[in-house]
Amino acid sequence: MLAVPFLLASCIVGLVAQTPDPVSAARDAVAAAEREHGVGAVATAVRRSALGKLLFRANRLDEAELELSAALEVLRQHLPEQDLAAADALLVLGAVAGVRRQLSTAAAHYRFALDLRERHDLPGAPYLQLLRFNLSTTLAALSDHAGALAVAEVGLRDELAQTAPRQAMTGNLHAVIAMSLDGLGRTLAAHEHYLAAEADLVRAYGPNYADALRMGGLAGAAAVRLGRVEAGLARMEEALQAMRKAPQLPPGHLDELEVAEGVLRLMHAPDERTLAALPRLLQRAIEAAQAGVPGAPSRVILLMASLDLADPMHVDLDLAQRCIEQLANGEDDDPLRIAAAWNNLGRMRERRGDGVAAERCLDRALAMLDEHPEILTTDRWKVLWTRAELHRRRGNDAAAYALSRRILTDLPKMLDAWASPLDEHQRLELAATARTSVDLTLELAAALGRPELERWAHVLAWQGLASRGLLQSLQAMQRHGDPAVGQLAAALRVATARWAAARRGGAKAEDLTSAQRDREAAARALAQRLETGSGSAPSATAVLDALAADEVLVHYWVHTASRILPNGLYELEERLLAFVLRRGAAPVRFDLGPLAGVTAAVESFVRVASRWTRETPGAETLVVAAGEQLAGLLLAPLRAGLPAGHRLLICPDSVVALVPFACLPGGAPGRFLVEDHEIVYLANPADLLDRRLSPAIDASTKLAAVGGVDYGRSGASGVGGLRDQPFADLPGTAAEVAAVAALFQRVGGAPPAALGGSNATPVAVAAAVAGADYVHVATHGWFRGSRALPDPARRWGGIEARGKALPQDAAPPGAACGLALARANTVGEGLLTADEIALLDLGRCRLAVLSACDTGIGTISAGDGLLGLRRALRLAGARASLTSVWRVGDDATRRCMEHFYEALWQGGGSPAKALRSAQLAMLQELRAAGGQARTGWWGAFVCEAR
Repeated sequence: MLAVPFLLASCIVGLVAQTPDPVSAARDAVAAAEREHGVGAVATAVRRSALGKLLFRANRLDEAELELSAALEVLRQHLPEQDLAAADALLVLGAVAGVRRQLSTAAAHYRFALDLRERHDLPGAPYLQLLRFNLSTTLAALSDHAGALAVAEVGLRDELAQTAPRQAMTGNLHAVIAMSLDGLGRTLAAHEHYLAAEADLVRAYGPNYADALRMGGLAGAAAVRLGRVEAGLARMEEALQAMRKAPQLPPGHLDELEVAEGVLRLMHAPDERTLAALPRLLQRAIEAAQAGVPGAPSRVILLMASLDLADPMHVDLDLAQRCIEQLANGEDDDPLRIAAAWNNLGRMRERRGDGVAAERCLDRALAMLDEHPEILTTDRWKVLWTRAELHRRRGNDAAAYALSRRILTDLPKMLDAWASPLDEHQRLELAATARTSVDLTLELAAALGRPELERWAHVLAWQGLASRGLLQSLQAMQRHGDPAVGQLAAALRVATARWAAARRGGAKAEDLTSAQRDREAAARALAQRLETGSGSAPSATAVLDALAADEVLVHYWVHTASRILPNGLYELEERLLAFVLRRGAAPVRFDLGPLAGVTAAVESFVRVASRWTRETPGAETLVVAAGEQLAGLLLAPLRAGLPAGHRLLICPDSVVALVPFACLPGGAPGRFLVEDHEIVYLANPADLLDRRLSPAIDASTKLAAVGGVDYGRSGASGVGGLRDQPFADLPGTAAEVAAVAALFQRVGGAPPAALGGSNATPVAVAAAVAGADYVHVATHGWFRGSRALPDPARRWGGIEARGKALPQDAAPPGAACGLALARANTVGEGLLTADEIALLDLGRCRLAVLSACDTGIGTISAGDGLLGLRRALRLAGARASLTSVWRVGDDATRRCMEHFYEALWQGGGSPAKALRSAQLAMLQELRAAGGQARTGWWGAFVCEAR
């Protein structure tokens, strides 16, 4: 947590005219008033107040306070007639107390003055705004971040409502708001206000203004903490270089930013230069702390905690404790800074084997945070995690378990503070880091013998955490009738399209950064208007009760098992667990073994099963062997809990999401699992709480269908670097769409909105699918992301390292996959990304079918399943989707869709039941012809529903 400085604005207003000796003249005026009106008269008090202002200006603080206090005592007896005069005296008294660092007194004076002026001034009046600025900066310096934020936000609102807002004032208020938000852990919002403060202060005072440079540096620090490491560090370095050249730099500003930059660089991009600089910064901080410089003690602790991992010889723990006590004894103490300092000291003592002293430090940190539940930063998380970890190391599993459960309870609130619901990437990153807390909680629950339902509830609380707020926001966006929401939603779609075009078109780095910033700003503006959040975790009991009697839910979960080694480090192993759940029964948990073995088996099975599309000697033997190996890992241990004929609900995790379960061996030799069960995929078990029956098709039911797309000729720049080859024509898709549309009308649906050829542009498709009940898109899918699994060691390396939802080489999830539409071969302008699909209006959509290759795959995340088109359709509002997990041919797809829609619309079944019917029909056709089962022909499609 960065220190919040005390900012003092000029507060001398209404000064008397200058004379050769203004103080003497003012004293004479006071004496004359006393003779004429008496010592306790208002006229005398007014002149005494003017004298106090002059004395303050001359830096004669004791005399100024004496005169102003005497004047105020009289003026307070004549309120409300003397409101303005009393407020004038209070303003200067507040400034006197501020210069002396008597911040509580200063805040009381400013607040009283503000109350008096608000009775008379119009909103946005300069005097009123000055009081708000002084009060908010003083509250920020007192670490009353919530109070400072409330005052500054009113000031900014009133200033921006003026015909000509003053950029100096808006810049200063943005700065207070940014630092207050930072102090409350709302880093994402703080980052935006840092940028606004910098921009306004530059416009008001020029690019070399010290506070403008500082805001730019703090914006860089916030960007690093939000995961934008390279850009954030570069921004901090740029600000530091300019600050070193700037004249009249306020004391402590340079030290503050240099320490922050050094620590963040050591955490995220360590190099020899950083390691060499930090000891010098530590020595300067120690000297400043010994001299009583505000903020210096916290910098000492921060530097020591960072150096303790890299170069412990520079760390004096006794000195660190004295600095913390110095912090705690100061009036402008920040509870979060002090708690973080105790936490850092506790971790340093624990690394030296002094567990008892470490526990005392951590308990003090925890007690301080408990007094301030409004603070939702990762420092709270670090304190809880470290204390739980230390309890575990000392064998106190019950206490560790209680703390780990507290972490899980706080997760939704922390996620909403760190990222708006529409800021997908940041939510994924934080949720991935949070997975370590679930892993720890599960291990402690097992050690304590807690019931399986309680253990599964912890997984359920975390499952889909990143999607929860995003789904809620997008659904609210579709339902909302507010015109302002419509405008903000349109702005977000435009910004997202621009960002996607910049990514696929190979834009310059600065253009890409600008597009990304616009997209994030549009997302935040919409999220603030909708006021949505992650909400509370679903009830495990309610989810179980939502299961039908003939349903079995298999919830796969990748658990990082940890074992503490004698040297204090962890030995980690990722293992696949499966929870089998049935209505009226307790969950049953199975440990299916190391994830590495499952991953290899999945890759082997998908490789051979997807290629078995024609009669091939020996293919059946290969597929059966690979299928038995994978089924032996994923299903064999669970068989007793999977009665034949029951609907099988699969909630996959990690690589399991790529498995077409229908193609796995069934319960008897020669059978497939699809012959034993109807199979439905769930992104989240909590989706069972919102299941709805699809109404019958009538004349108001709408279908939007896309096929026979003209991809155009490949341009000079290819297709934006997303493919090595241009998209080939799919002549069979036009006939496929025509057949689907004809069947839809035969069963009573409205005339379909059909798009094809050069008309199937992204804009036209978005308009056609809005409000449709069924969406059928027959075209190419594309995927350019990484399928590699993220490294669990990054998540267990500590919160400071920020866990990664994605592999390091992965593209942003929303830009890594999509659909090819008209003119897709012309520098990619016809490509529709997953990000853009997630913003489509599919709020009425009962089913979205992507009849294309590889539409059901995606980047494997550590937080939200597969990041791909399946998830994008769900976020856009589709209640069910049909996608493919491997490449499919025109003929096979056409046959599958014919069978599927006949079963769906004429048979009246659910999408999953209709898919099973289609797959069984194709399988039976192959068997009736005396040929091989050919899984690659019928097994590619999977149905996900909610």
